[in-house]
Amino acid sequence: MSTGKGFGKTILIGDQFVLWEVPAILSAIPFETECTVERLESGSGWILEDNRIEVPGYKKAKEKDSSASFDRMVEVMGLDLEKNPIKITVAGDLLAGSGVGASAAICVSFARACNQEFSLGMDILDINHVAWEGEFGYHGLPSGLDNTVSTYGGVIKYRIKDENAELFNQRLATVKSQVEDLGQALSRGDLKETGRIMNENHKILIDMGLSHEKLISLCDKANSLGAYGAKVTGGGRGGYMVALTPGKELQDKVAAAFEAEGIATIRATIGGKPTDSTSFQILK
Repeated sequence: MSTGKGFGKTILIGDQFVLWEVPAILSAIPFETECTVERLESGSGWILEDNRIEVPGYKKAKEKDSSASFDRMVEVMGLDLEKNPIKITVAGDLLAGSGVGASAAICVSFARACNQEFSLGMDILDINHVAWEGEFGYHGLPSGLDNTVSTYGGVIKYRIKDENAELFNQRLATVKSQVEDLGQALSRGDLKETGRIMNENHKILIDMGLSHEKLISLCDKANSLGAYGAKVTGGGRGGYMVALTPGKELQDKVAAAFEAEGIATIRATIGGKPTDSTSFQILK
Protein backbone atom coordinates (compact mmCIF):
# COMPACT_ATOMS: atom_id res chain seq x y z
CA MET A 1 0.00 0.00 0.00
CA SER A 2 1.40 3.39 -1.02
CA THR A 3 0.31 7.01 -0.64
CA GLY A 4 0.85 10.18 -2.66
CA LYS A 5 -0.24 13.80 -2.28
CA GLY A 6 -1.05 16.76 -4.53
CA PHE A 7 -1.58 20.44 -3.68
CA GLY A 8 -4.63 22.56 -4.40
CA LYS A 9 -4.10 25.84 -6.24
CA THR A 10 -5.22 29.37 -6.92
CA ILE A 11 -4.37 31.49 -9.96
CA LEU A 12 -3.06 34.97 -9.11
CA ILE A 13 -3.07 36.18 -12.71
CA GLY A 14 -3.17 34.81 -16.24
CA ASP A 15 -6.02 32.26 -15.96
CA GLN A 16 -6.97 30.65 -19.29
CA PHE A 17 -5.03 33.29 -21.24
CA VAL A 18 -2.13 30.80 -21.11
CA LEU A 19 -3.72 29.09 -24.11
CA TRP A 20 -2.71 32.19 -26.11
CA GLU A 21 0.89 32.09 -24.85
CA VAL A 22 0.26 34.66 -22.11
CA PRO A 23 2.21 33.72 -18.96
CA ALA A 24 0.40 33.08 -15.70
CA ILE A 25 1.40 33.17 -12.05
CA LEU A 26 -0.26 30.64 -9.83
CA SER A 27 0.17 29.45 -6.27
CA ALA A 28 -0.26 26.22 -4.39
CA ILE A 29 -2.43 26.45 -1.30
CA PRO A 30 -1.73 24.50 1.91
CA PHE A 31 -4.52 21.99 1.33
CA GLU A 32 -3.89 18.61 -0.28
CA THR A 33 -5.57 15.57 -1.73
CA GLU A 34 -4.10 12.30 -0.49
CA CYS A 35 -4.38 9.14 -2.58
CA THR A 36 -3.71 5.62 -1.34
CA VAL A 37 -3.19 2.73 -3.75
CA GLU A 38 -3.70 -0.74 -2.31
CA ARG A 39 -3.26 -4.01 -4.21
CA LEU A 40 -6.22 -6.39 -4.14
CA GLU A 41 -6.00 -10.16 -3.91
CA SER A 42 -8.77 -10.76 -6.43
CA GLY A 43 -10.68 -9.08 -9.23
CA SER A 44 -9.30 -6.83 -11.97
CA GLY A 45 -8.95 -3.15 -12.77
CA TRP A 46 -9.48 -0.53 -10.09
CA ILE A 47 -12.13 0.48 -7.59
CA LEU A 48 -12.46 3.89 -5.99
CA GLU A 49 -13.38 5.09 -2.52
CA ASP A 50 -13.71 8.89 -2.48
CA ASN A 51 -13.67 10.32 1.04
CA ARG A 52 -12.97 13.94 0.14
CA ILE A 53 -15.06 16.78 1.53
CA GLU A 54 -17.00 18.32 -1.33
CA VAL A 55 -19.16 21.06 -2.69
CA PRO A 56 -22.54 19.27 -2.65
CA GLY A 57 -22.97 17.19 -5.80
CA TYR A 58 -19.45 17.76 -7.14
CA LYS A 59 -18.18 14.18 -6.87
CA LYS A 60 -21.30 12.71 -8.44
CA ALA A 61 -21.12 15.17 -11.32
CA LYS A 62 -17.47 14.25 -11.98
CA GLU A 63 -17.82 10.45 -11.85
CA LYS A 64 -17.44 9.88 -15.61
CA ASP A 65 -14.58 12.39 -15.84
CA SER A 66 -12.84 10.72 -12.91
CA SER A 67 -13.15 7.28 -14.46
CA ALA A 68 -11.74 8.47 -17.78
CA SER A 69 -8.90 10.19 -15.95
CA PHE A 70 -7.84 7.12 -13.96
CA ASP A 71 -8.06 4.89 -17.04
CA ARG A 72 -5.85 7.27 -19.01
CA MET A 73 -3.20 7.49 -16.27
CA VAL A 74 -3.16 3.71 -15.83
CA GLU A 75 -2.51 3.36 -19.57
CA VAL A 76 0.18 6.06 -19.62
CA MET A 77 2.02 4.45 -16.69
CA GLY A 78 1.76 1.02 -18.32
CA LEU A 79 0.09 -0.66 -15.36
CA ASP A 80 -1.40 -4.14 -15.84
CA LEU A 81 -4.39 -4.02 -13.53
CA GLU A 82 -5.73 -7.31 -14.84
CA LYS A 83 -2.87 -8.99 -13.01
CA ASN A 84 -2.54 -6.33 -10.28
CA PRO A 85 -5.99 -4.96 -9.38
CA ILE A 86 -5.99 -1.99 -7.00
CA LYS A 87 -8.20 -0.05 -4.66
CA ILE A 88 -7.83 3.73 -4.90
CA THR A 89 -8.77 5.76 -1.82
CA VAL A 90 -8.76 9.55 -1.98
CA ALA A 91 -9.12 11.88 0.98
CA GLY A 92 -7.31 14.91 2.40
CA ASP A 93 -8.25 18.45 3.41
CA LEU A 94 -8.58 19.95 -0.09
CA LEU A 95 -12.22 20.67 -0.92
CA ALA A 96 -13.55 18.75 -3.92
CA GLY A 97 -14.98 21.59 -5.98
CA SER A 98 -14.31 23.73 -9.04
CA GLY A 99 -11.57 26.36 -9.02
CA VAL A 100 -9.10 24.95 -6.48
CA GLY A 101 -7.33 22.35 -8.62
CA ALA A 102 -9.22 19.38 -7.17
CA SER A 103 -8.91 17.22 -10.28
CA ALA A 104 -5.21 17.98 -10.70
CA ALA A 105 -4.55 17.13 -7.07
CA ILE A 106 -6.15 13.70 -7.55
CA CYS A 107 -4.07 13.09 -10.67
CA VAL A 108 -0.81 14.11 -9.00
CA SER A 109 -1.48 12.14 -5.82
CA PHE A 110 -2.48 9.03 -7.81
CA ALA A 111 0.64 9.22 -9.99
CA ARG A 112 2.83 9.51 -6.90
CA ALA A 113 1.12 6.62 -5.14
CA CYS A 114 1.44 4.35 -8.19
CA ASN A 115 5.06 5.38 -8.69
CA GLN A 116 5.85 4.18 -5.19
CA GLU A 117 3.63 1.09 -5.17
CA PHE A 118 4.84 -0.28 -8.51
CA SER A 119 8.44 1.02 -8.31
CA LEU A 120 8.09 2.87 -11.61
CA GLY A 121 11.13 5.09 -11.08
CA MET A 122 9.39 8.27 -12.24
CA ASP A 123 10.95 11.63 -11.38
CA ILE A 124 8.99 14.82 -10.68
CA LEU A 125 8.79 15.67 -14.40
CA ASP A 126 7.27 12.27 -15.09
CA ILE A 127 4.78 12.72 -12.24
CA ASN A 128 3.73 16.06 -13.70
CA HIS A 129 3.33 14.53 -17.16
CA VAL A 130 1.17 11.65 -15.93
CA ALA A 131 -1.00 14.12 -13.99
CA TRP A 132 -1.36 16.29 -17.12
CA GLU A 133 -2.49 13.21 -19.04
CA GLY A 134 -5.02 12.52 -16.29
CA GLU A 135 -6.40 16.04 -16.61
CA PHE A 136 -7.61 15.21 -20.13
CA GLY A 137 -10.39 13.19 -18.50
CA TYR A 138 -11.70 16.32 -16.82
CA HIS A 139 -10.86 19.18 -19.18
CA GLY A 140 -10.51 17.90 -22.74
CA LEU A 141 -7.30 19.79 -23.51
CA PRO A 142 -5.74 20.90 -20.21
CA SER A 143 -3.45 23.90 -20.09
CA GLY A 144 -1.06 22.21 -17.66
CA LEU A 145 -1.42 24.99 -15.09
CA ASP A 146 -3.15 23.04 -12.35
CA ASN A 147 -1.15 19.83 -12.49
CA THR A 148 2.15 21.74 -12.53
CA VAL A 149 1.53 23.72 -9.36
CA SER A 150 -0.09 20.69 -7.74
CA THR A 151 3.10 18.73 -8.44
CA TYR A 152 5.72 21.33 -7.54
CA GLY A 153 3.99 23.48 -4.92
CA GLY A 154 5.12 27.02 -4.19
CA VAL A 155 4.44 29.96 -6.50
CA ILE A 156 5.10 29.37 -10.17
CA LYS A 157 5.29 31.50 -13.29
CA TYR A 158 3.95 29.35 -16.10
CA ARG A 159 3.91 29.77 -19.85
CA ILE A 160 2.96 27.52 -22.75
CA LYS A 161 5.44 27.81 -25.61
CA ASP A 162 5.52 26.77 -29.26
CA GLU A 163 1.79 27.17 -29.80
CA ASN A 164 0.22 28.68 -32.90
CA ALA A 165 -0.42 32.03 -31.28
CA GLU A 166 -3.13 34.28 -32.67
CA LEU A 167 -2.75 38.00 -32.91
CA PHE A 168 -3.16 39.46 -29.46
CA ASN A 169 -5.74 42.13 -28.99
CA GLN A 170 -5.21 44.96 -26.55
CA ARG A 171 -6.59 43.04 -23.60
CA LEU A 172 -4.26 40.08 -24.08
CA ALA A 173 -1.25 42.37 -24.42
CA THR A 174 -2.27 44.09 -21.20
CA VAL A 175 -2.59 40.79 -19.34
CA LYS A 176 0.85 39.73 -20.55
CA SER A 177 2.32 42.96 -19.21
CA GLN A 178 0.45 42.52 -15.93
CA VAL A 179 1.90 39.05 -15.44
CA GLU A 180 5.43 40.44 -15.74
CA ASP A 181 4.66 43.32 -13.39
CA LEU A 182 3.00 41.07 -10.81
CA GLY A 183 5.93 38.66 -10.92
CA GLN A 184 8.35 41.49 -10.19
CA ALA A 185 6.16 42.85 -7.40
CA LEU A 186 5.82 39.41 -5.82
CA SER A 187 9.55 38.76 -6.09
CA ARG A 188 10.40 41.93 -4.19
CA GLY A 189 7.66 41.39 -1.60
CA ASP A 190 5.52 44.35 -2.70
CA LEU A 191 2.10 43.00 -1.82
CA LYS A 192 0.34 46.35 -2.24
CA GLU A 193 1.41 46.45 -5.88
CA THR A 194 0.59 42.75 -6.30
CA GLY A 195 -2.95 43.43 -5.10
CA ARG A 196 -3.34 46.50 -7.30
CA ILE A 197 -2.42 44.48 -10.40
CA MET A 198 -4.83 41.71 -9.38
CA ASN A 199 -7.62 44.31 -9.22
CA GLU A 200 -6.73 45.71 -12.63
CA ASN A 201 -6.63 42.22 -14.10
CA HIS A 202 -10.06 41.43 -12.70
CA LYS A 203 -11.44 44.46 -14.56
CA ILE A 204 -10.24 42.90 -17.81
CA LEU A 205 -11.81 39.56 -16.92
CA ILE A 206 -15.09 41.35 -16.20
CA ASP A 207 -14.96 43.14 -19.58
CA MET A 208 -14.41 39.81 -21.33
CA GLY A 209 -17.32 38.14 -19.55
CA LEU A 210 -15.08 35.85 -17.49
CA SER A 211 -16.43 36.87 -14.10
CA HIS A 212 -20.01 37.33 -12.91
CA GLU A 213 -22.01 39.57 -10.63
CA LYS A 214 -21.66 37.49 -7.48
CA LEU A 215 -17.90 37.25 -7.75
CA ILE A 216 -17.61 40.92 -8.62
CA SER A 217 -19.59 41.74 -5.49
CA LEU A 218 -17.37 39.51 -3.35
CA CYS A 219 -14.20 41.07 -4.76
CA ASP A 220 -15.53 44.55 -4.10
CA LYS A 221 -16.48 43.55 -0.56
CA ALA A 222 -13.03 42.10 0.14
CA ASN A 223 -11.35 45.27 -1.09
CA SER A 224 -13.67 47.46 0.96
CA LEU A 225 -12.60 45.50 4.05
CA GLY A 226 -8.94 46.17 3.40
CA ALA A 227 -7.80 43.38 1.07
CA TYR A 228 -4.86 44.46 -1.08
CA GLY A 229 -6.52 43.01 -4.18
CA ALA A 230 -9.14 40.50 -5.31
CA LYS A 231 -10.10 38.71 -8.52
CA VAL A 232 -11.87 35.71 -9.97
CA THR A 233 -9.65 32.60 -10.00
CA GLY A 234 -9.91 29.50 -12.14
CA GLY A 235 -11.78 28.55 -15.26
CA GLY A 236 -13.79 31.64 -16.08
CA ARG A 237 -17.17 32.42 -14.55
CA GLY A 238 -16.23 29.83 -11.92
CA GLY A 239 -17.28 29.74 -8.30
CA TYR A 240 -14.15 31.14 -6.65
CA MET A 241 -12.45 34.46 -6.08
CA VAL A 242 -9.13 35.06 -4.36
CA ALA A 243 -8.41 38.00 -2.05
CA LEU A 244 -4.90 39.03 -1.02
CA THR A 245 -5.08 39.62 2.75
CA PRO A 246 -1.58 39.73 4.30
CA GLY A 247 -1.48 38.90 7.99
CA LYS A 248 -3.77 36.86 10.19
CA GLU A 249 -5.71 39.88 11.45
CA LEU A 250 -6.72 41.07 7.98
CA GLN A 251 -7.35 37.55 6.74
CA ASP A 252 -9.63 36.82 9.68
CA LYS A 253 -11.45 40.13 9.23
CA VAL A 254 -12.29 39.52 5.58
CA ALA A 255 -13.05 35.82 6.02
CA ALA A 256 -15.28 36.43 9.05
CA ALA A 257 -17.29 39.04 7.16
CA PHE A 258 -17.88 36.58 4.32
CA GLU A 259 -18.74 33.73 6.67
CA ALA A 260 -21.22 35.91 8.53
CA GLU A 261 -23.18 36.07 5.27
CA GLY A 262 -23.02 32.29 4.78
CA ILE A 263 -20.22 32.46 2.20
CA ALA A 264 -17.73 29.61 2.53
CA THR A 265 -14.05 30.61 2.69
CA ILE A 266 -10.67 28.94 2.46
CA ARG A 267 -7.97 30.60 4.57
CA ALA A 268 -4.61 29.92 3.01
CA THR A 269 -1.09 31.23 2.57
CA ILE A 270 0.51 31.90 -0.81
CA GLY A 271 2.62 29.00 -1.96
CA GLY A 272 1.52 26.31 0.45
CA LYS A 273 4.59 24.25 1.32
CA PRO A 274 6.85 23.95 -1.75
CA THR A 275 8.56 20.61 -2.28
CA ASP A 276 12.03 22.13 -2.66
CA SER A 277 11.74 24.98 -0.10
CA THR A 278 11.73 27.59 -2.88
CA SER A 279 8.95 30.07 -2.24
CA PHE A 280 8.83 31.58 -5.75
CA GLN A 281 10.20 30.10 -8.93
CA ILE A 282 9.98 30.60 -12.67
CA LEU A 283 9.83 27.36 -14.66
CA LYS A 284 10.97 27.60 -18.26
